Amino acid sequence: MKIILALIVIVPIILYRGWVLFTMWNWFIVPLGAPHISLFHVLGISVIINVLTNHSEIKKKSTKETLTELCTFIGMLTAALCIGWIIKSFI
Repeated sequence: MKIILALIVIVPIILYRGWVLFTMWNWFIVPLGAPHISLFHVLGISVIINVLTNHSEIKKKSTKETLTELCTFIGMLTAALCIGWIIKSFI
């Protein structure tokens, strides 16, 4: 049951992260001459970067700590998107 619940929570977060990166790629990288890439390309690149740069140690966390980290992560993604949108409006 915990695995199903984790997938229900994690899959939308992964897709949201990919969409944010996809949007920012199209706003800032494509105008420089880079090709358009699909959401699935962005998700793949995101996974590769995460695997190569993830330095966190695995430890058992409480549900409250896990939810706090997830909410912080979603907030950071949303803030990055908002800041990117503001910068894009000046380009």
